[in-house]
Amino acid sequence: MAVDQAETERLCREVGEILAHRVCPPGVGFALMLFTFEPGWSTYCANAKREDMIRELRDLADRLERGAG
Repeated sequence: MAVDQAETERLCREVGEILAHRVCPPGVGFALMLFTFEPGWSTYCANAKREDMIRELRDLADRLERGAG
């Protein structure tokens, strides 16, 4: 079954709205990332600024590589 990228991106934004307004307390950030297992595309939604997300994703990747994530 082919993945509908536009529909998946729409759903990501919808889930992001729910997280931002109902789940995350003030001062807590979130990111939801969706991607295809085969090379293709990825998308994400977040309640943080782009530069904050890049910093946190790099930190998470470092921790995962160390086995501490």
